[in-house]
Amino acid sequence: MLAADFLACDAFDRRADVAAIATPALILCGDADRMTPVKYSQFLAAEMPDARLIILPGAGHMSILEPSSRPAVVDAIERFVETLR
Repeated sequence: MLAADFLACDAFDRRADVAAIATPALILCGDADRMTPVKYSQFLAAEMPDARLIILPGAGHMSILEPSSRPAVVDAIERFVETLR
């Protein structure tokens, strides 16, 4: 199953469509994420006109479920939502 997940992530490519996303976006990425490495989040943030990128130190792919990174995820989401008001 893990191998299939990696293959699915590797085959997924919508880069050409990213610049058309005009909705404000918060991009959270763990710097230890092996499924979607930081470079992909950096690409999204650079291409989307209204995106904010936060890289979570030591977090993996499921950062919201990881006890060590959960507070940073919640804080980032709260701060992002405040900017939308």
